[in-house]
Amino acid sequence: MVTIILVSNSNKEVIYKFLDGNDNYKGQITVNKVDLSYKLKDKEKFTNSYETQAYRLVKRCIQLNKYPSTASKGWG
Repeated sequence: MVTIILVSNSNKEVIYKFLDGNDNYKGQITVNKVDLSYKLKDKEKFTNSYETQAYRLVKRCIQLNKYPSTASKGWG
């Protein structure tokens, strides 16, 4: 499970930090609202399922034009 927490939301991009199922910090992702490109805080590419799942969840928020302060998604 991954939980995203809103850090910043502008017209251009949205930034969420993400946590694992035990509320341990796993990273931060910035996603461009126009082209859905992403930037991880400390890496260039996804290296684990938390990063991938956080990106999918943020991408869905952008598609719905809804930016909750927190959201979670399980592995199912």
